[in-house]
Amino acid sequence: MVVDERREFLCEWINQSTPYGGCELEVASADASFRRYFRIHTPDGPRVVMDAPPELEPCAPFVHLAQKA
Repeated sequence: MVVDERREFLCEWINQSTPYGGCELEVASADASFRRYFRIHTPDGPRVVMDAPPELEPCAPFVHLAQKA
């Protein structure tokens, strides 16, 4: 059995740092980069969550855009 530690850490982060605890991640899209996108279904509607190893894909531009929204 293959364990996806980053996915487990992402679920843990969602449960502890957002109001959307207990969510289930669905793959939203895949591309050739190190970024991965997941969809979660929330009472507020669907949300997209991005995961990327910070040493390979800088997340600061995404965080900056999210803070403006």
